[in-house]
Amino acid sequence: MKHLILLRHANAKNSIKYNDDFDRPLSKRGKQQCHETGSELCRLINDEIVPPPSLLLSSNAVRTVETTEEIKAYMEENLNIPWKAVTYFDKNLYLPSIEEMLVSLWSAPPETETILLCSHNPGISYLAETLFGRVGGQLPTAGWAAGSFEAETWQDINKQNSILLEVGGSL
Repeated sequence: MKHLILLRHANAKNSIKYNDDFDRPLSKRGKQQCHETGSELCRLINDEIVPPPSLLLSSNAVRTVETTEEIKAYMEENLNIPWKAVTYFDKNLYLPSIEEMLVSLWSAPPETETILLCSHNPGISYLAETLFGRVGGQLPTAGWAAGSFEAETWQDINKQNSILLEVGGSL
């Protein structure tokens, strides 16, 4: 069985102050959202709804790097179990297509049981709908969808073998 948490980055500062959308950092509200989302993900793991992710995949845009690092730090402090995860920041996950995100998932080591993927709308929400069915539209900033797949490899994940477990995040 494979488990996947799809996460949209937290709220970023206004783009008017930055020359490039890629460089936008988290806002004060975004940092608070990371703590709220980190708490929700800890609950999922502590309640054994999903195993802890051993692989974190993230866009390398400033706001997704900060979201991933903030949530990882929160989880390290608040999970009821010892936890370590490998983190990869990938330029191909910046404003990606569904296919680009799937390629990243398919490239995961076969022994990886749970992945957390942090990226951008609209792609991350489209991927959630593609893999899990209705998740309630576009994920809000710091919104997430968690699901499982009756699959032995990451190449085998699809909507037909998926179970949507929970959707959450701040509105």
